[in-house]
Amino acid sequence: MRIGLASGPAIARDGDYFGPVVNLASRLAEAAPPGGVLASAEMRDAAAAAGIGCAPLGSRAVRGIGDVEVCSLG
Repeated sequence: MRIGLASGPAIARDGDYFGPVVNLASRLAEAAPPGGVLASAEMRDAAAAAGIGCAPLGSRAVRGIGDVEVCSLG
């Protein structure tokens, strides 16, 4: 299992979600190592507020989106 987390507005339609944040979460999941969780900077900040650590991985080029600050949860 691989997980990608991103935060932002999304459009719900017929039980599915659409929008740039959904695409970002999908791309992060593709880039995550097996059993790993990659998160965007916004999710890093939310995790920190909840007392969850997030190891910074720096900026990554994300297909169709551009450079994104990424961290690893866990």
